Amino acid sequence: MGKREAAAPMAGTATVPHRTSLLVLGFGAFVVGTYQMTLGGVLPQLATAFDVTVLQAGQMTTVFGIAAAVLGPVLATVTVRARRRTVLVLATGLYVAGTGLTALSGSFVLALLAQIPAAAGTGLFVPTATATATTLLPPERHGRAVAAISAGTATAIAIGAPLSTAVATLIGWRGSMLALCGLTVLLGTGLLVMASPTSKAQAPSRLADRLRPIRDRRMALLLATTVLAYTALYIPYTYISLVFARATGGDGVALAILLAVLGFAGIASNVVAGLLLDRVGPTRVITVALAGTVAVFLCIPLLSGSYPAAVVLVALFGFFGFGVSAPQTVRLVRINPATAPIAVALNAAFIYLAISLSGAIGALAIGALGASLVTVAAAALAVVAVGLSQLAHHRIGSDAAREEMPAEQ
Repeated sequence: MGKREAAAPMAGTATVPHRTSLLVLGFGAFVVGTYQMTLGGVLPQLATAFDVTVLQAGQMTTVFGIAAAVLGPVLATVTVRARRRTVLVLATGLYVAGTGLTALSGSFVLALLAQIPAAAGTGLFVPTATATATTLLPPERHGRAVAAISAGTATAIAIGAPLSTAVATLIGWRGSMLALCGLTVLLGTGLLVMASPTSKAQAPSRLADRLRPIRDRRMALLLATTVLAYTALYIPYTYISLVFARATGGDGVALAILLAVLGFAGIASNVVAGLLLDRVGPTRVITVALAGTVAVFLCIPLLSGSYPAAVVLVALFGFFGFGVSAPQTVRLVRINPATAPIAVALNAAFIYLAISLSGAIGALAIGALGASLVTVAAAALAVVAVGLSQLAHHRIGSDAAREEMPAEQ
């Protein structure tokens, strides 16, 4: 499984350097990630356009999240043996169809339905892009490959969503959506010429074998880690306006600056995580990232009253918090590279679950502890996530040793 299989896809005609191919895949993660983030930023405009309340318009993000969580793993399972470039182009087509249909929708119902193909494209693109990225570089550099995709998502948060929302303010939300369609066409062109694996993936042909990740105990432990870690991370993010209310004084500009700092720290985090992954391994990176996040969360109630301190805390939150994504993905991919798209899609589905849980658990924590202490509850979840991460690490290690034993004998 290792170097030979990973290197094999690179043996074809390399029309574009593999580094450029990683940039194309990272750009794709940026494009599809920007749409989802933009929906939240234009809810008032959507509500006005479709004559509904803002809360009703918010159901577009709900439909998108549910569709991505469900259809991502399903489509990844169905297409796991198809040519990677073909799957990426299919995902891009679904995404641009949904985005374009949203821009042209004349009714709220049609706009809701348009979220399904957009979410399906997003749910299929990111896992496939991640799996494809790991085939472009040798195993010892998989961390950098995965980090390139994670950096694209982080850039969507830091730059894509604010820029797209600003465009919506200038030319309307429909214009913003059509601009994303234009970027998607550019992405499709890049996919067609990039140096990517064109042969079929060496994945199981039987459906039961493709679904094996769902029954794998190692996978279950990793996905449980994902749920707890991301629930912990998204509680402060979801309620960031309340968490730092004393520092911002309710000023929207001050809050926007904090969000921008968070996003840019996330981009830096992915760069550093990618470098460290290939040197110290994913489990250590996750442990440090979550431990750092816990420390930041415990400091927030004590220091969040000062705006300069809030900026520093948010920067550290973004740096440590975003450091979880790439190493967790690498661990999932390494369990069975042949079914990597399915594993990554399942992980994405569990992240969507975590986002949903963060809203509910955060609300309960605020009701019980107050907004100033909600990060303490998040820190407690992060501590449990560290324990599960270590348990998964030992389980993976013991299974690997057991599999090698017959060969050694």
